[in-house]
Amino acid sequence: MRINIKIHNLSHIIKSILGNLEFLITKLSLRKNELYVVNYHGTQKKFLANFRKQICFLKKNFEIISPDQLNDFYLGKLEYYNKPLMLITFDDGIKNNLYAAKILEEYLLKGYFFVVPEFVNTNTDLQTSFFKKNIRQKINPYIDQEEEDFVSLNWAEIKLLIKKGHLVGSHTQTHQLIAKRSSLENSIDEIENSKKNIATKLSVNIEFINAFCSNHNTLVSVGEKEFKLIKENYDYHFTTIPGSNIKTDSHFFIKRINIESFWLSGAVKYALGRWSLYRWRKATIQYLQIMESCN
Repeated sequence: MRINIKIHNLSHIIKSILGNLEFLITKLSLRKNELYVVNYHGTQKKFLANFRKQICFLKKNFEIISPDQLNDFYLGKLEYYNKPLMLITFDDGIKNNLYAAKILEEYLLKGYFFVVPEFVNTNTDLQTSFFKKNIRQKINPYIDQEEEDFVSLNWAEIKLLIKKGHLVGSHTQTHQLIAKRSSLENSIDEIENSKKNIATKLSVNIEFINAFCSNHNTLVSVGEKEFKLIKENYDYHFTTIPGSNIKTDSHFFIKRINIESFWLSGAVKYALGRWSLYRWRKATIQYLQIMESCN
């Protein structure tokens, strides 16, 4: 994809240059037994060619595992691969993710899709308003343009994703969880009840919904009471804190690296590289402190 100043700001372009430089020097210096989890949000139709190139790049440099192999990673059963491992996830449950799912399926890949039940349940004609209020307040009209960029997957489409081998998790009830402002009752609704709602709508056993993905910034949305609720109700917690994961890490602190379908290839390399991850050491320490206070 070429630089487009309407969607790529100066910071993104600089990161792209640095990412290409790091990749040229180190080839990312990735360790083969570590798990890298990436998360996308919208996968807009006009960026699908770029998304496909990203998937091909990831396939070349990583062994992409399915969501149902996550437990095998923590049990040390995937150490026979000669590449670092990768899991692909999608946040918000936006309808244009169906395009991404189709491309993944072409390459025999599966992903984790984290949905917001209240977004799905909102009347279709009100979903764009919900999206702009709860999901993403700042909209770049050169990125999100079509109706499918603002509305949710419906329950039938989510069921179809599961039928095709993808997995679904909770991304909170409303996408508005903020720990310091949230009462215990509200946090229970956002974390515990969202799981129940998803399971009911999908007609699956409640234990099938085994993963929670915190919204916005994990350090803002998850405090001690939220962490305890996540640990009581789920097997995994996917955070917004970047980094790689090793098998001895906690299931409730899965680091994820954000990339988007419209990103320049160098920016993807920068996000996956060591130079970028150094910036997040403080956030990692802060979240570990929350975890330790709950033990």
